[in-house]
Order: sequence, then C-alpha cells, then structure tokens
Amino acid sequence: MQEWLAEWQATRMCSVLTGHAGNRDAAEPARAQKEELKAILAQPPSQAGVHAEFWDVPAIREVVKIMFDVEYQADSSYQLLPRLCGPSLELPDPFDGHRDEQAITRRMAEVKAQVKDLLEVG
Repeated sequence: MQEWLAEWQATRMCSVLTGHAGNRDAAEPARAQKEELKAILAQPPSQAGVHAEFWDVPAIREVVKIMFDVEYQADSSYQLLPRLCGPSLELPDPFDGHRDEQAITRRMAEVKAQVKDLLEVG
C-alpha cells in the first residue's frame, strides 16, 4: 500500500488517468499545443468549426477534444485554458479608457456640419 501511495504521489493521479504516467505536466497542454490553442481561441468559434457565438466551456471542450483528443473531468480545467493562452472569457469593455474625448467631440461636430450642409443642398 505504501509503495502504491508513493508511486501515486510521484506520478500524480491525473497523469495516470490520462495515460501519461510519469509525466508531471500531463494536465497541461504541451508548448506547441498551447500555441495552437492560443491561435484557435484568438478567432471566433465559428472560424474554428465550432457552432457557438462566443468561447464558453462547451465550445472549448469541443475544440480540445477534437484537436488534442483530451477530455478534462472538471469544467474548471476548461475555464483555465483561456487564461493560460491569453484570451479572456469576459465580454470586452464597451468603453475605451484611452480614447481622446476632445478629438471625438471635435470630429463629431465636423461630421454633423458636413451632414447638415449636404442635407441643405439636397
């Protein structure tokens, strides 16, 4: 029993279950796989062949299963993949804090003046 426990601690249970006994990094994608997954997650799901509006756990699960023939038991593993690869599962903030409000206001005034002149001309 102690030998089994020592071996289990050395190889980690997740490595044994995925068929990668002795591989301490079996739970993570390899560097090449991570780069490939990063490129896939940078695109909309439809371009990756997934029928989803945005990247969510089921869409990421489908890609990981098809591309790498890997299935994680916990949804949290799929939730961590975007963080590992860079993209976020959060919707983008509609307000850009770096935008130049004065330039935008000035340009909007110019556009309104142009449109007004064109409407007057007919």
